[in-house]
Amino acid sequence: MVKITLITNAGRKTVIASEAKTLREIYEENDVNYDSCTNTIDSVPLRVGDLNKTLRELGVGETCRMSSIVKMDNAAKIILTGDACIIKSGVKLDDWKKVLKFEPDFGLYNEDNEPIFLVAIDENMGSLNNNGAVFSTRADHDGYAVITTVIDPAVEDKVQAVTDKLGTALLRLNELEGKVPEKIEAANNKEQEIREAITLM
Repeated sequence: MVKITLITNAGRKTVIASEAKTLREIYEENDVNYDSCTNTIDSVPLRVGDLNKTLRELGVGETCRMSSIVKMDNAAKIILTGDACIIKSGVKLDDWKKVLKFEPDFGLYNEDNEPIFLVAIDENMGSLNNNGAVFSTRADHDGYAVITTVIDPAVEDKVQAVTDKLGTALLRLNELEGKVPEKIEAANNKEQEIREAITLM
């Protein structure tokens, strides 16, 4: 049997399933509408045909994380312009700052509570890889957090190159950004609690 942390936009829950179950069966048995979602297992995007594979066929061990997240209209996206690759967050920079102020270790974690994907803010241009995102301290003109990198000008198929290099990282970032609204609400509550404890004399 496999202990699965099942993550959706509605939250997360733990389910136990046989290694002989397919991912599709697990989703359907837990009323997950996976058709219009980004689906991953252990933060790795599912490939064509994976939904019909069993946990055993996918090499899953005793525990795993399955997620099915509806892609938001303002999800993180990648913009290619010339040799520049701009990763634009679906979250405004000020909101990231507020979340990280109260929860600096905010990120995705495995069953052993080891970090899979973390977020930080730095004065440089930023970076994105499978382990995390570092946003620049400079937001775009709409206030959204951004990362700017450079693509090798010798690469002919830039879209494929970026997909191969940043695809998994982008999906992890989107999964994490789906949790930001509740974190902002929690941060606002903490901020209000602090303000109420301050008295002006």
